Amino acid sequence: MKPNANTRFIDYFEYAMYLLAVICFIYFFLQGNRPKMLEPVLIAAVLAGIRALVRWTRIEMFPALRISVLAFIFITMFLANEFNFYSLVPYMDKIEHVLSGGVLFYVGSLILMHITKDERPSEPRLKTAVYFSLYFSVAMAGPLGDIRVRHRPALRSSKPAGQT
Repeated sequence: MKPNANTRFIDYFEYAMYLLAVICFIYFFLQGNRPKMLEPVLIAAVLAGIRALVRWTRIEMFPALRISVLAFIFITMFLANEFNFYSLVPYMDKIEHVLSGGVLFYVGSLILMHITKDERPSEPRLKTAVYFSLYFSVAMAGPLGDIRVRHRPALRSSKPAGQT
């Protein structure tokens, strides 16, 4: 894919996330906050892992999928975890859950495009793509989000789940 203004913006956004991870690491290192120091390392590892997976599979991520994945990582990992937006934004988990459905819609579109790349295009293909992607996102976001939301308080608390 030839770089254009959209893909360059997405590249710069990704590089800015790496830079922000380095800044957060240095800041929390100077503060002596070891648990917060690990989060920027994990963010950089996730970004690098996605890039490596895309290169390894040779599947081209279209711009809408790439920007939605990067935005989701920024919101969930930087804003919610690193900058503690859970205490500032009510229902942050619910917002993340809805956003994950949007990301999964694009993942479903990518899967369908990859599965049908050798087939002849036909008229109902757009409708099929929308329905497949929608059902894929609903099917994946429901169970994955439910697991994540149910187990997050237990992981964050120093007390065992169920105790107050």
